[in-house]
Amino acid sequence: MKDEPFDWGLLISHSIHPIRIAAVEAMRWIEEPFSAVDLKRMHEEDPPSVEVIAYHLRVLATELPMFRVYETERIRGATRRLYFFRHWTPVSQRSNPAP
Repeated sequence: MKDEPFDWGLLISHSIHPIRIAAVEAMRWIEEPFSAVDLKRMHEEDPPSVEVIAYHLRVLATELPMFRVYETERIRGATRRLYFFRHWTPVSQRSNPAP
């Protein structure tokens, strides 16, 4: 048993909540900050509630140093939080070098 290879990928995929994995993959793919509502809209089938998504985004931003609340704004009495990677610049904010 000790000589058998350990499947870290299997352990991690079963240890990290799927919403957190989806959030990271979405950030990497679109390269823009987004909110819990935005991530809910990205789910094709049976999306989790905004509250559940917001919880998992908060956990990513508070427990992992690579994520942060990128921006907040007040909308009709609620606070919209946009999340993104701490050291990344959104693609919309990058300067394009001249050809």
